[in-house]
Amino acid sequence: MSHRKKRNEARRRDDASPDFRLKRRAHGKVTKVKKSRAAVHQRRILDTHRNAIKVLAAILALVLLAIVVSHLGPPPDYDACLAPSDTTTPTQQSFHFNVFVQVGNATGLATQFIKIDAKMGTLAGCTYPMHAGYRGLEYVAIEVRSTYTQAQHAYTLGDFFSVWGRWTHDQNTSLPAKGFAFSSTRVLSYQGAVQVRVSATSAGTNYTLDTGYGATVVQPNLFYHVWVRDPLVDLGTDY
Repeated sequence: MSHRKKRNEARRRDDASPDFRLKRRAHGKVTKVKKSRAAVHQRRILDTHRNAIKVLAAILALVLLAIVVSHLGPPPDYDACLAPSDTTTPTQQSFHFNVFVQVGNATGLATQFIKIDAKMGTLAGCTYPMHAGYRGLEYVAIEVRSTYTQAQHAYTLGDFFSVWGRWTHDQNTSLPAKGFAFSSTRVLSYQGAVQVRVSATSAGTNYTLDTGYGATVVQPNLFYHVWVRDPLVDLGTDY
């Protein structure tokens, strides 16, 4: 046998991926079946570059993720205070609703109404999408003016308390820059049983209980009575 044939024979014996495969016939006899040279070559290339392919796939995944994140960006701040120059989009939502916040016992006696500042939501250089309008005896009309459509963002009682708290921070920056507390057990600094009653008419009649709390979508012209009742605990902070 020539030296070349001996070297080839030795290479085939030492190859981790030999160019033949074993085939067991039905009667149990095992035979060697010659592999396609092209298949063997492709397998060797794949084995050689397997790690490089994994690294390339990981890099491509990171690039795609970066592209998606850059296009999506952070979610819009629907409650942001906007100056006229901040946007050229025309007003998409324009209506008002009425709200009054009551603190007291379950009988309705010895109660007080929390005052909502007449300038709530309005600053010298910008206006929040919710701001105080007409003031009644116990309630305040809250004007909603937004460049977002209702499909993009339907404003809620939670948005009202968010704007109220953020606007209060603008008046006193030592306070937290976030919305006031509002939930089924909390209104501002008061912890207790909370009820939300919503009128069925724009005249403020036929109230029914609503359990959406911060998620309750406000409707044009209706009245929202937020009532926190005893036993009350004053936590000392509205946030």
